[in-house]
Amino acid sequence: MSKTFRDLIKRFEASEWEKLDELREPAQGRAYQGGESIREVLRHKRTGVLIIRHRIVHKNKIKHDHLKPAPPEIIEKFESG
Repeated sequence: MSKTFRDLIKRFEASEWEKLDELREPAQGRAYQGGESIREVLRHKRTGVLIIRHRIVHKNKIKHDHLKPAPPEIIEKFESG
């Protein structure tokens, strides 16, 4: 994981990111039955770094929220046009 990525994640500020794509589907975990899994592809407005934000919402509360580097196939999809 690059230093740039770590720094951007450490001080994550939603207004600095642009949402490129979103996938919503029923949450799979037993603990989250009836919840919704939301995966967003985000691009940093200044640096262009791509990340995935994954959240699980269950009973109107965010139960899971994490950020990770975008995999190569996502990077290729959004950098090639």
